[in-house]
Amino acid sequence: MADLYNAAAYYLGVDKCTEEPAEAQQILDLLLKQKEAVKVYATSGTIDAVVSGETVLFQHWNGAAHRTKEQLPTAVYVYPEEGTSFWTDNMMVPKGAPNLENAKLFLNWMMEPENAAVATNYAGYMNSIKGSGEFLDESLKMDPAVNMPSDLEARLVPVVFCSAKALELRDKVWTNLEK
Repeated sequence: MADLYNAAAYYLGVDKCTEEPAEAQQILDLLLKQKEAVKVYATSGTIDAVVSGETVLFQHWNGAAHRTKEQLPTAVYVYPEEGTSFWTDNMMVPKGAPNLENAKLFLNWMMEPENAAVATNYAGYMNSIKGSGEFLDESLKMDPAVNMPSDLEARLVPVVFCSAKALELRDKVWTNLEK
């Protein structure tokens, strides 16, 4: 839901955290207009849908796009001119963790370039650990979906946390889109 809403907001030049009902309506109008060309809104089964030919286009996360390309070499990942959201997974130690020192050791171990690369090689999602690139599988090094070309980095839009009012508008747009 958020990725689709954000993509429409970027296309329209509207703040993805808008609190203005008229702007949220613009987003809904755009999504409704393109809905007739959409087979399914989904976050699971996307790889199989593209590889099998059930769909020819999907709004994929880059790791899923990489795994798609492994099975369908003709698949192409595109960074929209208007921008695309980027996010990061984070690891942290909960307050009051019973094994604090072991947790810190594990996090430090995961941040070693070789170990971060193992996780990236497994999942197909890039990491931000300097020096891990030399340990990546060649297919990941060469895949622009995972290893973004530097000339496209300006298209990345960082995650921001929207207000409750903005999230309520987004939920309304999604509810109306699903009808």
